[in-house]
Amino acid sequence: MALDPTHISPGERVADDGDLLSLAQFVLRDDLLPHRCLHLTWLDDGDRVTGLLLPLGAIPTVPDAERATRFGDLVRTVIDEHAPGGSVVGILERPGGALIQHGDRAWNSMLRAQGVRLGFRVRGFFVATQAGVRPLALDDALLALL
Repeated sequence: MALDPTHISPGERVADDGDLLSLAQFVLRDDLLPHRCLHLTWLDDGDRVTGLLLPLGAIPTVPDAERATRFGDLVRTVIDEHAPGGSVVGILERPGGALIQHGDRAWNSMLRAQGVRLGFRVRGFFVATQAGVRPLALDDALLALL
C-alpha cells in the first residue's frame, strides 16, 4: 500500500521511490517559502518514518565546505541519537522554476558526500518549486562535480 502524501504518521514504512516522493510531498504540504530551505527528515533502520523534521532556512544557493561539514555532523548526530542504522531524506525548497539548477545538484552532492564521509545513508533527495516536487538521483549529484 502506497503512502498517502496528505497524511503520513511516524512508524509508516517507506517501501519504494513512490513512497519517498509521497513523504517529500507531505513535508511540503503547505505553501512554499519565498526563500531557500533545506528540510531534513529521518527514517529508522527499517525505513520507517521517525517523525523527525528539521527545516534549515535561508541557506545559500550553493553550500560551502564549512556548512557542508556542519550539516553532515548534524545528520550523523541525529541518526546516532534518534535513528541508529537509519537514513536521511533531504528536500530542498526554493523559489523559481522546475528546471534543475547547479545549486540543486550542489546540495544533493553535498549531502551524499557527507553521507560517504560519515557513514550514513541518504535515502533520497528532492527539489521543491512552485512546479512541484521532483527527485534528484545520485547521477544528478555527480553532475555538480563537473
